[in-house]
Amino acid sequence: FLRESLENPRGWRLVHDQEPEGELHKLLRDYFRLVEGMDEAIGQLLRDLQSRGLAENTVIIFTPDNGMMRGEHGFYGKWPPYEESIRVPLVVADPRLPAESRAKTSAAMVLNIQLGPHRAWERSAEK
Repeated sequence: FLRESLENPRGWRLVHDQEPEGELHKLLRDYFRLVEGMDEAIGQLLRDLQSRGLAENTVIIFTPDNGMMRGEHGFYGKWPPYEESIRVPLVVADPRLPAESRAKTSAAMVLNIQLGPHRAWERSAEK
């Protein structure tokens, strides 16, 4: 099972080459390009909300669906069950909050099913 999982291109990815032009650096370069693209897209969304007069009446929730190993423990990807791949940020921007309540961090655990209505709940309410 382990050999099969390690050889699966969508499974656990061991990082063998950590040289400056090696596999890990190429993967990291692509990852950071993706992050930069997301940053630009989110910035554009915020500018659009502002220009339309909607920024002060819009709550934005941002969270990825998984963490990412970037060479830690010799792995790259989202599959290995280490802290780096199971912990993800949750950012909530709510303009209604008082200034002293903004920019807070918490170590509390949150499940993404707690963020909004769940389809199963909606179906059970229909019955």
